[in-house]
Amino acid sequence: MLVLSGPTPPVLPVVLLGLLFALAENTSVALPNRSSVSASLMLAVASVVVFRSNAFLLGPLLIGMFGGCYWPQLRAREITKVLFNVGNFGLSTLAAAAVYAAVPIGASPSVSIDVLASVPIALTFSTVNSALLVPAVSMLTKRSVREVGREMWLSDRQILPFGVVGVLVGRLYLSFGAWIVPLLVAPIFIARQAFASYLQLRAAHEATLSTLVRALEAKDRYTAGHVERVANLARLIGLELYYAASTSFARSHRVSRRRSPPLTNLSRTRRSRRASSQSLTPSTP
Repeated sequence: MLVLSGPTPPVLPVVLLGLLFALAENTSVALPNRSSVSASLMLAVASVVVFRSNAFLLGPLLIGMFGGCYWPQLRAREITKVLFNVGNFGLSTLAAAAVYAAVPIGASPSVSIDVLASVPIALTFSTVNSALLVPAVSMLTKRSVREVGREMWLSDRQILPFGVVGVLVGRLYLSFGAWIVPLLVAPIFIARQAFASYLQLRAAHEATLSTLVRALEAKDRYTAGHVERVANLARLIGLELYYAASTSFARSHRVSRRRSPPLTNLSRTRRSRRASSQSLTPSTP
């Protein structure tokens, strides 16, 4: 009721920031750990700053709800997922706005105070988003809640820079108007495209390395599967140490080796060495 009882937010920032929020979700980058990263958190924090003096709860709530406008799900008519994302992003942005309103920063905080306030805002958004998303992803992927939560925590450690940029975008909107937002957001989307290209290149490298390893192991049944076992162990150790484990180096640890001799040849070699050593041993009278 507190959200609806306040003033009505202006239409322009709701439409502008909301469409950018939806665009950020539709251009998110899928990470190797099956999570994703986008600029939506930055826009959520910007909306919290923009609406701090007018509809400080309803405005961010409406902006977050635009995150449910994910085109692949709309095209596939997956209404349940769309509604879940609408509620997830809306509640996450609403919680972040409530935390910002509770921070004693005054009516006109300085830039440095707003930058400091971006930390609890971003953490609140991420915490609520993960708390709602982890059980859903766990059920869809049939993995444990602990595993999914750990992977999302690894990706959420990089959210604080997005929070700082979001605060700066919101303050520039208040100072210069709506036209400044597309100018600031466009380079971020360009950087997102560059990052996506890097991930695609790395995936191609992983596929090439895996093909080379399989070709080597196809001629050596004695050590077949060894590389993948080492890579899996390296990934599990990295997860236990809270690192985003990469299996590239683990897979490449045997690429420099040539084909090992077959087991039969190895036995012959050992027998010949044993015979030669016996021939060199002086006989006792």
